[in-house]
Amino acid sequence: MTIPISDAIAPSASVLKHLHRWANVGALRVIDVVLAEFILEQQPNTRPLVLLAVALVSERNGRGHVCLDLAEAQQQPLLHVIAAELGAVFGAFTVAKWLRELSASAAVWDCVHGAPDDGATPLVLAGTLAQPLLYLRRYWRDEQRIIHGINARVQQALPVAELALQQLLEALFPEEKSPPTPLFLRGENASFP
Repeated sequence: MTIPISDAIAPSASVLKHLHRWANVGALRVIDVVLAEFILEQQPNTRPLVLLAVALVSERNGRGHVCLDLAEAQQQPLLHVIAAELGAVFGAFTVAKWLRELSASAAVWDCVHGAPDDGATPLVLAGTLAQPLLYLRRYWRDEQRIIHGINARVQQALPVAELALQQLLEALFPEEKSPPTPLFLRGENASFP
């Protein structure tokens, strides 16, 4: 079954119908659909591909992922219950089109193209043009805090007692005059307890 998800063919209400049906068969959670409805309520001109992305990023989040990799989602539909149907949807557009739709949405901050951030959008488009990633803002913010924390720690030089470190490494990895001869070359059988 082909589901057209283009603005000319499927208005946002039609996409919401599909999202509800997918929730009814267990492919999406109700909260995934409600988030898409909320975005449409707040931004009535939200395009169908954006609503699809909103539901899918929410679904990914519910499965422990912090973002939706748009290119990967298009290549391998995530929702096994409706994989064939979703594959037909993804076949109707390119990742570049999806990226353009998300970039133009008032619900998405596009940091891939360096748009200024007003901090008010619920979604963040990050990553690269080759691997665009869509986040719920709070998870993107959390990921950024972790990145900054790791970078700050890596920048700090730790004092190292070089002589003590060298002695420790030599004790752990003693220098061998020649590598040991494997058992099979010595004609011995290896026995395991």
